[in-house]
Amino acid sequence: MAACVTALAFWRGFGLFRFYDDWYFAREADRAVRAHTFTSFIFTPAAQHWSPAWQAFDFLNAWAMGWQSDTLIRSAIVVMVFIGLIVFARLTASLGLSAFATVVGLGVLGLHHLNAVAYYSFDCYSQVAADLCTWSSLSLVFIAATGDHGSLPRRRHAIGAVLLCGAGLLMKEQGLAVLAGTTLLAVWFTAVERIDAERRRMMWRMWASMLALGIAFALLRFLAGRWLAQPYGLCLTCVPGNVGIVLGALALPITTVRAYPAFANPGSGVWTLAVSVLGVLLVCMLVGLGVASHGRRRRAALVLGLAIATVFPAVMLSRVGELHAHTAVFWYAVLVAMAIDGWRERLGGVDRLPARLPAALAAVYVVALATSLRINLAEMRLTGERSASLQSAFSAAVRRLPAGSVVLSRGLENVKAPGDYSLYRLTTPGMLLYEGDSSLQFVSPPGITVVNADDWADYEAVTRRPPDTRLFVADFTGGTVSVREWDRRVP
Repeated sequence: MAACVTALAFWRGFGLFRFYDDWYFAREADRAVRAHTFTSFIFTPAAQHWSPAWQAFDFLNAWAMGWQSDTLIRSAIVVMVFIGLIVFARLTASLGLSAFATVVGLGVLGLHHLNAVAYYSFDCYSQVAADLCTWSSLSLVFIAATGDHGSLPRRRHAIGAVLLCGAGLLMKEQGLAVLAGTTLLAVWFTAVERIDAERRRMMWRMWASMLALGIAFALLRFLAGRWLAQPYGLCLTCVPGNVGIVLGALALPITTVRAYPAFANPGSGVWTLAVSVLGVLLVCMLVGLGVASHGRRRRAALVLGLAIATVFPAVMLSRVGELHAHTAVFWYAVLVAMAIDGWRERLGGVDRLPARLPAALAAVYVVALATSLRINLAEMRLTGERSASLQSAFSAAVRRLPAGSVVLSRGLENVKAPGDYSLYRLTTPGMLLYEGDSSLQFVSPPGITVVNADDWADYEAVTRRPPDTRLFVADFTGGTVSVREWDRRVP
């Protein structure tokens, strides 16, 4: 089932093109490959990130595959998604869930529409990797606390959980979710479900080790000059709203590409808004009633707590997107699986037709999620094709310019058109070729320097150009590309 879910999620998911902020790491990695500066590249902050493992993989991709191919990146995501599904099945087995409930949970985890950005973009594989480390580490913590095994396997589980915590932190800052989840587990198995003294001590030792790793990571990030880089500043008053956005997106049965614009402008899609609201209410009601009927309500409460805890510290930021909800999809899928078994227990003594109703509803739900995921993939494919088309037009327009020329790119403002949404549907040149000088440098001829209009003053101040340097303007206004020589008399 894990293989089938993975295959369905990535069918026609290769051969995509970069757009929006997929360019930043590609540019920096490409420069590092050309300059042979691997060590300094992976230990130097990039934008708001300090993620050595992430940067090392981007260096490998730039060196082995180049900036355009998504083969290595997508293949790595496929492998990580498959492993995540296996981890999920192992955890549901530890929870005593049925095979059918596990199958439904695998469908929810692998095919949820919130996975789209993590699956199909070029630079969000780091989120998949950090979340896989989080899910695997917390699963090991849970199994170590509750499994029926001797001290040696528990020790191996504990060591593995701590190592995975460190690996997740090196991949992306969201790896700190491991610490939040382990804190909840340690408190839970100390105060709510009391386990033997030896296991409690092991739990708190794991927690202390992860806390030490988290503090060390925070200090290293601070020393690297990347504490809370804007626009991702700390915003404690944003937490309730951010948690609501994340949990609401989890329960939404249709893609946010359709639902969120209807919420933002109710008059634009009344039927979509109605379906979205009713869908969320129905899903919450069915999952809630199913979990309430489950024989292990306390375990269900723990899983719900993990879904909330592991979105920290991301929900403490002033800017939260759909990608940040990816960490909680795992625990949401566990809740859905527990709800399936709860409904089967509730309807176990009734007629055959009502007893099959949970299975039918679960199938409809998974199909709705899979359809929404495919819609998101189609949107991202079209957006990438728009980006590639603009790159081709620019490359053709500057192909015959003399070597040593400087091209000033204009019309690449970072704004969206009406109807554009998130990282799925973008149409304006500025969003498709964000960081204009970054994306266009890959398709410009050798010897041609591309400078974004916003950076022109800085470029003139630090660059000493020969007096005979020819200057050109590439104008993207209106969605097309026109290149002309710059008349210095015209502002």
